[in-house]
Amino acid sequence: MSVVGATEIGREELEGFDLTGVERLLLKTTNTASPEKFPDRINTLKENIGPFLKEKGIYLIGTDQPSVDGIESKELLAHHSLFNNDVFIIENLLLEKVEPGDYDLIALPLKIEGADGSPIRAVLRKV
Repeated sequence: MSVVGATEIGREELEGFDLTGVERLLLKTTNTASPEKFPDRINTLKENIGPFLKEKGIYLIGTDQPSVDGIESKELLAHHSLFNNDVFIIENLLLEKVEPGDYDLIALPLKIEGADGSPIRAVLRKV
């Protein structure tokens, strides 16, 4: 789903979209990505996103940003909101050339003992 132009994404920004049957939601927040350079500013998720996604039956959210929280965030409100609502997070996806639509998401993580996250190889296949 494209939310290009929104600097913060939460319930209000997503309510207008038909999310019926959606279980995994990928957010394209920018039309240009430069994986070689860490951004000075990132588009973030609001604290109200976790309960909203849980209400909709969405258990995974992916974003093209390096974090769902701001670069300087110490509280990590979006991370906590998603965790507390059983929503998995995938960050830093390359979605620049992906058009809105339905896709199969294949996300293969590394098995890292004792870790709470992992790099993945993410692949989209048009349905």
